[in-house]
Amino acid sequence: MDEYKRAKLNKILIIIVAVLIIISIIFMVSYSIMANKNNKEKLNYDDSIIGKNYYVDITIDTESKEVKRDGKETTLNDEFDIGELKEEELLTSTGNLINFFENSAIEVEMQNKVIHLKNLYQTKTILVEAEEIEDDFNAIDNQEIQKGLFVLKYDTEKKTRAAYQYLQTQPGINKVVIDEVSLINTINDESQTVYGEIKTNEKSSAKAYGVNAMGLNNYKKIIKDNGNPSQVLIATIGYGANIQNEYFKNKIDEDYFNFITREENKKDIHETIPQGSRILEVIKESTSDNIKILPLVVINDENYTTTSSIINAIIYATERADVICYEFAHKKNYMIEKVLYNAFKENVPVCCVTKKAGDNEDIFPASNSTTIAVSSIDKELKTTSYSGNGEYIDFVASSTDVEEIFNTSSSVSKWSGAGYSNAHIASLIALIKTYKKEATILEIYNTLKNYCRDLGVQGRDSVYGYGFPDLPTDRPGGN
Repeated sequence: MDEYKRAKLNKILIIIVAVLIIISIIFMVSYSIMANKNNKEKLNYDDSIIGKNYYVDITIDTESKEVKRDGKETTLNDEFDIGELKEEELLTSTGNLINFFENSAIEVEMQNKVIHLKNLYQTKTILVEAEEIEDDFNAIDNQEIQKGLFVLKYDTEKKTRAAYQYLQTQPGINKVVIDEVSLINTINDESQTVYGEIKTNEKSSAKAYGVNAMGLNNYKKIIKDNGNPSQVLIATIGYGANIQNEYFKNKIDEDYFNFITREENKKDIHETIPQGSRILEVIKESTSDNIKILPLVVINDENYTTTSSIINAIIYATERADVICYEFAHKKNYMIEKVLYNAFKENVPVCCVTKKAGDNEDIFPASNSTTIAVSSIDKELKTTSYSGNGEYIDFVASSTDVEEIFNTSSSVSKWSGAGYSNAHIASLIALIKTYKKEATILEIYNTLKNYCRDLGVQGRDSVYGYGFPDLPTDRPGGN
């Protein structure tokens, strides 16, 4: 074979080898991509350990063997249903305990011979801010509950953790937030027993002192006499109420809902603390028949709540109600701020309870600029022991002498508390909306300001805000 033919053959062989190499590379890359994709789907995301209750921090003292869930004594068996014998075995060794929780979504940390268990994914839910989600990591439920805000649900905690990590790497995702479980500190009210006769100028059929003190009884009469009022709805977000009681007949809107319980119990809104019924009692006493109440429960019987239950309740209330009465306080939250801002844009006022705060304690959402923060005064128009204070305070209202109507104990006749002042302001706004249904938040706010009795230093202050709303006894909203 001459040199020319040999060179030509070698060239052809080189080309064939190169093509085969390229085909092999393409095949291997394609196989790798498919394998990774299949592997993502085939990875085992089953939970090896499943908690029975919400918790923020479960502690295990390795010396005393004492187990606590958020400060309350419990057992590992009660929390994870592992059996008493298994619990005894685990408690014999710190290493056994740590190893047991290793293959789960539960984070384990040792501090001063105390093991801390935290589970950020126990609701199996994450919150995503994005224009759209191209890949939701095989969520079992994907809902855009507000424009640009998605709630994604998964079937296991480990899958939720993987999705949280995965979605943060995806283009077009602005923010991914864990559905946080929080333990709510109840804003304590105060019981009292009243002896002797009530003063003449305090006599009324109303079961809350503020109804008369703020002139709400007169407005109710004016609305009744004038007729033709708009239908107004107050949504309460918090503890639920004893709505089956005859006392609330014809006052409760049928769309009431429980956002924190299991799916089959969504219409069970029994009060998780008695304060919930008393807040509704104040609203009932303060408002006319055209104003209904929409109770929304976001706190369970053990005082736990979740970010997703709160934001769902706020969105639900914004779509249906004319004013929102927010019954509790907690720490600041980005996603809750997002839905509060939407309520503000939709001109649905959110009245928020405040309380006496500890050091570095954020009273949210009262501290949010889009809400109306309400503090408390007594019958002498003085600030109370449980009053909130700070630059965010907008108004104060009566908080004392709410008649006991559900407690069977004869030793308690009246209650006082921060939640009742907040309920009075929400009720007053509802009365204003009776004849000004489309009033903006600014118009309502200015109406309250214009008729405030200034109780502190001149102008707005951190104790009384703009003061105590004391509107004239004409049609609600003035001219």
